[in-house]
Amino acid sequence: MMRTKLRRCIKAAVTLAVIAVVAAAAVLSAYLLPNKQKASANASGEGVLNVLRENTVSDNMTEALELSEEESTQTDAEVYAEDETVEAYYATSHKTEPVTQDIIRIADMYAVKGELTLKSYYPDAAGYTWELYDTDAKSWKILDSETVYDELYRPVSSVLLDLERDVMVRCSVGKENSEERITDVATVKCIKTVAGISAAETRLETGSGWLHSQDIPVKVTYSDNSSETLSGLYGLVFVDSLESSEVTYSDTGNMIETITTVNTECEYSYADAGEKEFVIRYRDKDKMYDTNLTVVSADKEAPVISAVSISDFEISNIDKPVTVEVSITAEDNETPYPELMYAFLPQETEPEEADWTANPKFEKDIDKNGTWIAYCRDKSGNIAAFEKKIIAVDQKAPELALTLEHSEWCQSNKIIADARDELSITYLFTCPETGEDSGWIDRNEYDVTKNGTWEVQAKDAAGNTAVKEITVSNIDTQMPIIKGITEGERIYEN
Repeated sequence: MMRTKLRRCIKAAVTLAVIAVVAAAAVLSAYLLPNKQKASANASGEGVLNVLRENTVSDNMTEALELSEEESTQTDAEVYAEDETVEAYYATSHKTEPVTQDIIRIADMYAVKGELTLKSYYPDAAGYTWELYDTDAKSWKILDSETVYDELYRPVSSVLLDLERDVMVRCSVGKENSEERITDVATVKCIKTVAGISAAETRLETGSGWLHSQDIPVKVTYSDNSSETLSGLYGLVFVDSLESSEVTYSDTGNMIETITTVNTECEYSYADAGEKEFVIRYRDKDKMYDTNLTVVSADKEAPVISAVSISDFEISNIDKPVTVEVSITAEDNETPYPELMYAFLPQETEPEEADWTANPKFEKDIDKNGTWIAYCRDKSGNIAAFEKKIIAVDQKAPELALTLEHSEWCQSNKIIADARDELSITYLFTCPETGEDSGWIDRNEYDVTKNGTWEVQAKDAAGNTAVKEITVSNIDTQMPIIKGITEGERIYEN
């Protein structure tokens, strides 16, 4: 009898403790929720919809332990779990830089009657003009638009429509520093009330990157039980769920586990290379329908090579390979830097597996002149290429042509050497008749004040030399000769 009363007293105390905790949680929730919603309203930018449902449910996982005479000194073990889901709407704060520069162009879509928003975005847009086709007047009418920030922080142009029937909309985009204009046209089709959705394909293959929820094909079931498969369903979003738990203990030592589930509704979700499970939701006012979808993403974007450098080397006129150090700087949207592969080959040579290395700095024997290609490959097999022109072995002398600045009589002249070569050139001007010698100089011109035959040499960095001669014979160094002076009719002669 005493044991029974003791057990009842313990259970009553535990029950009162649970009621107190639940009441406190409800009061705290009622206080926090309006403050969160108020903060959301004051946040700048267009919101990522965070849906947090708060249902404080006390799931008594109580084990009714029957106390035996041997267990009469033990305390009843009672465990309580609360599943708490908070529901509120938050707007993302504005960031300066967009997450992506992907274009948003209007496309055909399907929506039930009511308000909907259309968006357009071009990174280099100077302005947007929205128009609605008036079927009665058979003309286009200008729509009011505004610039807002979407959840990827892009400054998008948007218009609000009140859909009652099928409409046609167009958006004309002007480009910065250009007279070019891009015009996108789309039809918004009015559909029946949606009663459910399911994935049109259980596995959807696509490229990696940002996915737009409205691009996902879904099978739509209407209220009259008819159905069709649509791409471009307005109101379709991705749902990301995140659970967290917090464990506390009551005054009597019982564990209380509070589980919070955060559901985030968003138009965009990032698909990494590989498989990913998505929850797709259709929302029409207070109605929601969810379905699951497996997205298989393949990385189709090649790495980006930003720089290729070659170590210094001595150009030779002897036909033998020159060893250099090649350094390739690259990055990829998916493959981590340490997993990228590199190669460096002549232009007409395709890389084979043995040519690839994981080291971005490596030695290479340059055995021919011309264009070489630096390659970078990611783990999905996408390859980027970067051209580099190299002259390592030069056995060809420069092409040399000589001219004089003046062809008429003059007191000084200038020899001009026009030499062409892939490498840098130095010049030597000499005249055996006068003994003049310029020494090797970088200038391709040389001033002369005496007539004579000049020898000009042009030498490239590999030591190949071209030689030509030019004769200077129009420099006048003689004074005039006076043969007579006339005064009246008398002539004085020497």
